[in-house]
Amino acid sequence: MKEYAKSKGSLEEAIAIAEKVKMNEEMRDTYLSLARVSDKLSNHIEAYRYQQLHTAYADSVRSKERTSQLTEMEVRFESERKEKENQLLKKDNDLNKLYIGVITISFLSVVIIGFLFFNRQRLKIKSTQALVESEKKLMEAEAKNAQLKQAEKLQREFNKQLADVEMKALKAQMNPHFIFNSLNSINWYIIKAESEKASLYLTKFSKLIRLILDNSNYKIISLDQEMSALRLYLDLEVLRFNEKFTYNISIQPSLNPLAIGVPPMIIQPFVENAIWHGLLHKESVGKLEIQIDSMPGGIQCIITDNGIGRKKAAELKSKAADKEKSYGMNITRDRLDMLNRESTVASIEIIDLEDENGQPVGTKVIVKIVSAELEPEF
Repeated sequence: MKEYAKSKGSLEEAIAIAEKVKMNEEMRDTYLSLARVSDKLSNHIEAYRYQQLHTAYADSVRSKERTSQLTEMEVRFESERKEKENQLLKKDNDLNKLYIGVITISFLSVVIIGFLFFNRQRLKIKSTQALVESEKKLMEAEAKNAQLKQAEKLQREFNKQLADVEMKALKAQMNPHFIFNSLNSINWYIIKAESEKASLYLTKFSKLIRLILDNSNYKIISLDQEMSALRLYLDLEVLRFNEKFTYNISIQPSLNPLAIGVPPMIIQPFVENAIWHGLLHKESVGKLEIQIDSMPGGIQCIITDNGIGRKKAAELKSKAADKEKSYGMNITRDRLDMLNRESTVASIEIIDLEDENGQPVGTKVIVKIVSAELEPEF
């Protein structure tokens, strides 16, 4: 019963964190866990209240999903409506051009007839009309050119604003991925009565959460901040998996991490992928090497593991009953795509490592990042 009481306290902390960052799905699941723990503690009134809260948040999540689907349908309908309007406008323009052509032909016919009777007058009229028409077309061309430039400028500003909004949304999706994995580990240590490990894990977890929340407010952070968050994450994973692997991070001495700017959370998903799909399936202790080197215009991060390799990892994943998706990697690829829309920010190269017999001995990932220069703080 004591373990259930500790577990209940950890779950209540998770509810408090989830409420701050408005994570309804996690609150739904956590209230269900609280209901079960309260039932185990024979607190049936509280168990019923948590069950009601679980139901309310489940309804809220379903309502949000339906609203999202309706919004998507409205956007699609509006797009189709605008496309049809554009087609109608094009037809109207074609008819207007035809009408102008008919008028022009008629006018020229009158001019030709007039030429037979009033030769000198026709020449004067024709000369005047040509000059007026030329000036009119020139003015129209200049007006259209100005409109096109303005439209292109508005489109660029819109695309930039859209990319900013999408980037914030993606970074907001990454944070819960860390929070709830770590809370589960803390809860596990508490249940097993390993208070020292739970305290150490909780301390590192708190520092990591603060860094993630602070860094998510910026497009660019220093390489030093990125490495601090990465080290905390790796320390948590080493504790979580009972030192199943070791890691080493080395930075080229000529680099100043405080003066190099990179997008936040750009390296961690590749490190996580190496751990989960390469090192954890290895029978012996795994080894993870992270090397940061300079390159023209930026830096390159080389992530090397001596795990089971991508081919073997894919085979194990295909046999698993519950095939999990790599949300962190998918989100990171989406972020890189959006960053690369404005300019080339990063590129990824994956190399399968093999021994002399062609057997897999790990994976190497090279992430090349075009970095920004920052003013180092002293």
